[in-house]
Amino acid sequence: MKRILSIKCHSLEASSKFEGKWIANISTPGEPFPSTYWMSHKQMTSIQRNLDKPVLFAVFDYSKDKPRFVWASTDKAWLAGAFCADQPQEAQEATQPFETAPARVAAIKTKIINPEPVQREWTEEDLPF
Repeated sequence: MKRILSIKCHSLEASSKFEGKWIANISTPGEPFPSTYWMSHKQMTSIQRNLDKPVLFAVFDYSKDKPRFVWASTDKAWLAGAFCADQPQEAQEATQPFETAPARVAAIKTKIINPEPVQREWTEEDLPF
């Protein structure tokens, strides 16, 4: 069963363990603490490009033990049509919207390896003949 909830994203961080995966701390109404969700880079961009909007909705899949983040957008009708079209309308309940604030996005640490070419003085012993 998929549900659309209003969310508040507290932070987005690149996973140090898995390349291309992101970790998001997201609060939903009725939950006392934010929950941590794993997501792909594509899912993360759906949150990141909408962080400055006043209301952010997300689809969660509740068919397993723990809810799974599916997608986020400011357009609730689009989310319902794209991800919850096969469910009855009463199952797509959305709660009171959160006022969202910009999340902290951790800076991705990259190390550029560009070694300087070694200038070597050649001697006659180095020649193969």
